[in-house]
Amino acid sequence: MHRLLKIGFRKVGAWNLEEGSLGFLLDTKAAHPNTLYAFVVNGEISYIGKTTRTLKGRLAGYVRPGATQVTNIRNHENLLSALRNGAVVEIFALPDEDLHYFGGFHLNLAAGLEDGLIRSINPAWNGGGKAVPADEAEDAATLSRDVPTASFTIKIGATYWNECYFNTGVGTTHQLGTDGQPIEIFLGEHDVPALGTINRTANPNHTPRIFGGPSVRSWIQKNFVQGGLMQLDILSPTSIRLSRPKPA
Repeated sequence: MHRLLKIGFRKVGAWNLEEGSLGFLLDTKAAHPNTLYAFVVNGEISYIGKTTRTLKGRLAGYVRPGATQVTNIRNHENLLSALRNGAVVEIFALPDEDLHYFGGFHLNLAAGLEDGLIRSINPAWNGGGKAVPADEAEDAATLSRDVPTASFTIKIGATYWNECYFNTGVGTTHQLGTDGQPIEIFLGEHDVPALGTINRTANPNHTPRIFGGPSVRSWIQKNFVQGGLMQLDILSPTSIRLSRPKPA
């Protein structure tokens, strides 16, 4: 456990039983994507996993596993068994809050550390010290269950259409990151984000303006018309998803 704490892991929540059913409580780290997480049972590391989504969304897969989701089913049963036997099951996490880059490429901190930690620590629920490939597939399979922290509709004016930036409004002032911070922009149902930048100096009231790159502009021009409406879902302070507005 000391090794996890030394590299930056910290407790973000715990598993519990709610009228006999599996549940969990999380603090604000639930909003961050690209998270390496661990389940600690009575002080012992029992499972290490990673998610490209928010931690809250990933853990929901363990609460309600699909019929074919082997990893989710196995951990659902492990967690229930531990809790029913009186164990304390804590959740620790190491979120990729700052977004790490090398040579212009985004480095996923969770993906880079997961395999080495599993081989070294050999958690009981990971199965012999090997990362479980199915976990990533199940992560994507439960993506639709992730609930945005906020959603807004944006009218695509001429400037937004041609220069690929957009203001997110006063309502997002405290929900998005700081000036100059990189932001991941998920386009439609794509699971691999484009990268943009948060700007807080362009607007007099310092509300966020998101600058996207050519790939974002191309996607918007392909999927929308100038003057049309686009939905923006905030997934975390450094992560948003753009999509067609959902029917009322």
